[in-house]
Amino acid sequence: MGISDRFRSPGIDPTAVIGRRIIAWLLDNLLMAIVVLLIHRGDLAFETESGLSINPAVIWTVTVLMVLNHVALTMTTGFSLGKAVTGLRVVRQSDGGLPGFRGAAGRTLPWIIPLPFIPIVEAGLMLVSRGHRRIGDRLGRTVVVDRGWIGEEIVLPNPTRTGPADRPLDWRCE
Repeated sequence: MGISDRFRSPGIDPTAVIGRRIIAWLLDNLLMAIVVLLIHRGDLAFETESGLSINPAVIWTVTVLMVLNHVALTMTTGFSLGKAVTGLRVVRQSDGGLPGFRGAAGRTLPWIIPLPFIPIVEAGLMLVSRGHRRIGDRLGRTVVVDRGWIGEEIVLPNPTRTGPADRPLDWRCE
C-alpha cells in the first residue's frame, strides 16, 4: 500500500490540509508584496495635506497580481503559486476537476471586501466547518485538497458516525 493509498483509506478527510492552506496564503501574500516592492520601490505611499496616502498605482498592481494568481492561475491549473509550493490543489467539490472561472472567482470574492476581520472569519470557518471550507470555497463550490486527490470524488467522513466515509460532500447540506 503506497502513501497515496493510505490517504485514501476510509475515514480520511481529504480536506484536512489547514496548516498547508495557511502557509500557501502567507506565501501568496509574500510573493505579491515582493513584486509590488520591486515594481514600485520607494513609491508606495506619499504625503498629502490630510496625511499619508497609498499610491493608486500600488492598488492597481495588487489587484492585477491577485486576479492573475488567484483567478487566472487557479482556474486553469487548480493552484495559486502558494498552493503549488505546498502541494495543494483547488478542485470542484462535485467531481474533483479544475474549478474553472466561477470556482476561482468565487473563492477570491471575499478577499476583495475591504474589511479587516475577513481573514479571521475565513480562518475560523476553515477550522470548524465540514470540509474545512471558508466563505470563498462555498461561493465557488470548491474544496482544497492534497494534489493526489485531483479528479477524484471528494468523500468526507460523516462526523456523526464512526466508520468509513459514506457520502460525497454536499455544499447545500450545511
